[in-house]
Amino acid sequence: FWQSLAHADRSIGHLLTYIEERFRPDEYIVSLYSDHGNSVFTTPTGGVVDVIGENSTRAAWMMRGAGIPEGMVIPELTSIADIYPTLGALAGFPAASDIDGNLPAVFGGTERDAVCSVSMFPGQTYKLAVRTHEYTMRLETRAVLDEDGTADFADARAAIYPRAHELEEGYEIDSAELRAFFYPRARAFVRETANNGEFWPAMRAARPEWFGEKS
Repeated sequence: FWQSLAHADRSIGHLLTYIEERFRPDEYIVSLYSDHGNSVFTTPTGGVVDVIGENSTRAAWMMRGAGIPEGMVIPELTSIADIYPTLGALAGFPAASDIDGNLPAVFGGTERDAVCSVSMFPGQTYKLAVRTHEYTMRLETRAVLDEDGTADFADARAAIYPRAHELEEGYEIDSAELRAFFYPRARAFVRETANNGEFWPAMRAARPEWFGEKS
């Protein structure tokens, strides 16, 4: 891990040096996003790695160049979807209004009140984390995700925790106020994924042919 990190650091350094030697600071924008975090620093629970745990989903987003404040570390909640509207604001092109992306407050927008992280793979349970600075709502379906990308959320397990104690037994918070905050946001996020237990019969009949299953 540390060797890979050092290699990435050197490679980024070469790229930034090339840009600095050929362009003025007001002629470029560099946006570096790590896509996701790394679970190597997370102790597995019951032998299972938490793929949407805080370390796994804590992505790094670094920017420099025209219009970007220098030497600042911003503790703002952001999403990978925010890159598009941010570049639009900095580069001067309009971003569509019907998107999930949000312009961060540091660039003149509005800070998110929560962010979502999700793991969805056919044959595995659907897992969702909705986080604020202080709390996290964790949700996991009992049924696995279907090949069409939908899941049945009936009887899904859901609980709210302090950020420092996600999924730890005994740290669940029973709060009507927190449920009123988290539940609508989680419901809106999974609305297009929930199948309500309804399946297309023809798809089910074709499954052996599509996926090589034995009938």
